[in-house]
Amino acid sequence: MDLPQDRPARPAPIDPDVRQLILRLARENPRWGCVRIGGELCKLGIRISATTIRSLLRTARLGPAPRRTGPTWTEFLRAQADGIIACDFFSVETAWLRTLYVLMFMELGSRRIHISPATAHPDTAWVTQQARNLVLELDARARPVRFLIHDRDTKFCRSFDEVLRSEGARVILTPIMAPNANAHAERAIETIRAECLDWSLILSRRHLDRTLRTYADHYNRARPHRAVGLAPPLAEVREPMPVNPRDVRRQDLLGGQIRIQADRLLGPTITDVDGNQENRSDTVSVFNGPPPTIQELPSEGAESKVVGAWMAARSAEGVLPHEFGVFVRSEAQLDRAQAAVKAAGLSCKVLDEHVETTSGHVSISTMHLAKGLEFRAVAVMACDDEVIPLQERIEAVTDAGDLQDVYDTERHLLYVACTRARDFLLVTSVEPASEFLDDMRV
Repeated sequence: MDLPQDRPARPAPIDPDVRQLILRLARENPRWGCVRIGGELCKLGIRISATTIRSLLRTARLGPAPRRTGPTWTEFLRAQADGIIACDFFSVETAWLRTLYVLMFMELGSRRIHISPATAHPDTAWVTQQARNLVLELDARARPVRFLIHDRDTKFCRSFDEVLRSEGARVILTPIMAPNANAHAERAIETIRAECLDWSLILSRRHLDRTLRTYADHYNRARPHRAVGLAPPLAEVREPMPVNPRDVRRQDLLGGQIRIQADRLLGPTITDVDGNQENRSDTVSVFNGPPPTIQELPSEGAESKVVGAWMAARSAEGVLPHEFGVFVRSEAQLDRAQAAVKAAGLSCKVLDEHVETTSGHVSISTMHLAKGLEFRAVAVMACDDEVIPLQERIEAVTDAGDLQDVYDTERHLLYVACTRARDFLLVTSVEPASEFLDDMRV
């Protein structure tokens, strides 16, 4: 194939000595651009275009002037990490399709995170208050905050920045559409979603606050981080404790994913469905009394046999019939309790609103009537899924806040029934069991 005669020839390769001279001029004079380097070479009788010089510098990984020898963004963050805080907003959709917003702060030096309460309306007053809360939390830091990094989200108002500036911090805004400039905050939020929120069905703002508060405590005190030598951000200085691998046990938090004990889910007082309050202190219960026996059975018949055998065993140990109490969620489950007492070979009495026990008879009652009673041995039966919490109450709810109230009162009913036991407590269900039983396992 014939080529056109007027086609320009390929430029001659650059002499290696000239190449080294160009790179040396660039390194020794970081403020010189490609055109300036070309001009200096012309003074030496060497003619090379600015485009060729730029290609050589790019190949040698020498950036453009005037920051050719300055620190990269990554190097800057590492050098100043102890004095830098990165922050960003993230949103969470509830089960009722309501959007809630949360503001997350991260101390880059220690990787400690601070999570704000959730809100549906992140207005100026709310955002500014979160800045004040952060300043109060960081008041005990040995080193002051020098830089605060956040993006150009309009939710970051001027008063938010002024609160941090008043403490001597410089606010750095990331470039537009450049999430990598705030990579630490973005990565932390991704971790929160992947390890916590993606596995949780958030019902309300209070539910989200409680979930994130528990996760943040786990993140700061227990979760290893590569950036701090596989130690938690708030790790105590102590020598590793040698253990037998067979002795290692998992501690769950947040209901199956990151669960905590049910004792933390309940405040110092509880409220029953009638609005009456009871102090939890000085009570014998599943939380501060004898450990419960929890069993999930394949059928109602198997449950009655297991509870009957348990009552017969307690009777052999000296527990009298009227010292037994059997509780169920509602009247629909009373026949299961009666079958269990019959399997134990004992007589029973179903308590009415007068709540009068009878000597020689096992007392059977719904959980609503349990308050004020006490028995040596208590069996809480029929703790099935859709029985407690009662499915009819859940389906009747139309507001997320009301749904949380339903869950709270249903949980309190179970708690009150369990606190009636003085010496022995058995909790049973037919598979699948109530989600509340997960909180009772230690």
